[in-house]
Amino acid sequence: MHLHSLTMTKVRQFEQRTFEFQPGFNLLIGENGVGKTTIFDCARIWQKSVLWFGALTMHNPIIFATEFWGAISCPLGAHLRPIAAL
Repeated sequence: MHLHSLTMTKVRQFEQRTFEFQPGFNLLIGENGVGKTTIFDCARIWQKSVLWFGALTMHNPIIFATEFWGAISCPLGAHLRPIAAL
């Protein structure tokens, strides 16, 4: 599965922010305190939610909200690779 985008609302230092991701390798760089760890924490919540709630589609994003965290919305999609014949 691939995380297409991550939208955070009132999460730590982000009032409202959306990050777009590409299939494959994505690199986050920045000064200390700008939110790199927050992005990883939110992605980890997304990953655990997928494992807990099961398979979802791009049309049914995970929305996680608490008083402490704010809201995190993560549309996702599955990217399947063909299995090589043995």
